[in-house]
Amino acid sequence: MKPENYRYGAVLGKLKLRKMIAFRWNLIYKSDITFSEVGVTSGCNQAFCAAITSTASPGDSVILPSPWYFNHKMWLDMQGINILTLPCTKNFIPDFNALEKLYNQTVKAIILVTPNNPTGQEYPKKLILKFAHFARHKNIALIIDETYRDFISKSSNLHNLFQTEDWRHWLIHLYSFSKAYRIPGQRIGAIVTGPKR
Repeated sequence: MKPENYRYGAVLGKLKLRKMIAFRWNLIYKSDITFSEVGVTSGCNQAFCAAITSTASPGDSVILPSPWYFNHKMWLDMQGINILTLPCTKNFIPDFNALEKLYNQTVKAIILVTPNNPTGQEYPKKLILKFAHFARHKNIALIIDETYRDFISKSSNLHNLFQTEDWRHWLIHLYSFSKAYRIPGQRIGAIVTGPKR
């Protein structure tokens, strides 16, 4: 038996896996992510919990399109973080025009899940960029959960946020391996963001 199999592992995950994630993401997004910007988590839910913990405190608010992934709401409720509900169009696309009216000084992040759970809707790249520009302008985080990224039907819907020079300051990217690799019992997720976070 290998000693590393029964000891605590590295907090941010195995270095080899973190390097592979950075390598793969750089191919997909044409970016320059380093392993120091990658953390491996116990499923994407833990990645979401870490993302929220790094952005908001009890009494703060986040903007969340409805309908939302139930675990996101559950964690936000448990942390005492207010949800400002962003309406969606009849096609389940977040209504960007409603964003400015919804925003206030308590908002610390916008959360997007694309392809969406539960609707399956893929958010167009142009819309994601609008949300990114808004987050940057307001100096808040954009948390983008791409658990279902590998099922995007059109490559044109794949965002290019990692090509933005200052993405490390405002972008938090979440991913899960359980869906794409058909390993639902293996709770493995990833978070990619700036090293300070």
